[in-house]
Amino acid sequence: MATLPFGEKGLRTETTKTILQDVLVIGVGRELRKPDATDTEGNRDLILTLALSSEEAEQMALAQSESHGQITVVVRPKGDHKIKKIRAATLSSLR
Repeated sequence: MATLPFGEKGLRTETTKTILQDVLVIGVGRELRKPDATDTEGNRDLILTLALSSEEAEQMALAQSESHGQITVVVRPKGDHKIKKIRAATLSSLR
């Protein structure tokens, strides 16, 4: 999921949308590289490696760019492979 600006300029609203469903996670970690001995910061974010088609990778890249890198991952139960039609969430839909 990603929260993205939606609408015409001046009338934009934040919308949270499910981007991909039923995606295989092939790796989970905190760093993309081996840290240097001098590296005290490290990467604090969780990094997922996903098995995506070219089209899915494009969708993810756009969502990541537009949401300033803020992607939320929701894990579904094992064996749940149904693709569900999910309406985008807005502040007005929460009221």
